Amino acid sequence: LEKEYKEYISAKQHYDELVYQLEYANQEVLNLESQISNNANEITKKLRNIKSRYQYSDESQAYAEEVNRLLYKRKEYEEAINAVRETLYHADEVMRHLQSADGASTWDMFGGELFADILKYASLDKVGRAVSVMKNSALNMKAELSDISIEFDMDLDYIDGTTRTFDVLF
Repeated sequence: LEKEYKEYISAKQHYDELVYQLEYANQEVLNLESQISNNANEITKKLRNIKSRYQYSDESQAYAEEVNRLLYKRKEYEEAINAVRETLYHADEVMRHLQSADGASTWDMFGGELFADILKYASLDKVGRAVSVMKNSALNMKAELSDISIEFDMDLDYIDGTTRTFDVLF
């Protein structure tokens, strides 16, 4: 019993020490937040002071606005380019899966029967998933391209269940 009591006392002391450290850390956080707030207020005051001393001319203001407009336009073009690249990547994935399905389809054409159909449609299922991902990417690309006044029209076809059933039966 004495051993458990010593362990309890030791654990209690360790707990109390951790509580003290936590309280000290919380106080430090409050002090730092106060310093940050004071510094932010001081920076704001200095910026106001600088702006009041140096007024922009109309020409320099127009130049600054044009620079900002061009920077924004550049950002939009970069977003559109990235969206096109992403869509091309997904289109390559679709093509890779279609090539796999093409091999199974060739085998099916030369009498592969049900097993060839299963392989072909397993490959086509992968194509369908890849097309779905590509379609979502293309929708994003369409939105990004419209931001820079470029129209993109897309129409993707899918292999439905009826087509699949007739292909397997006949």
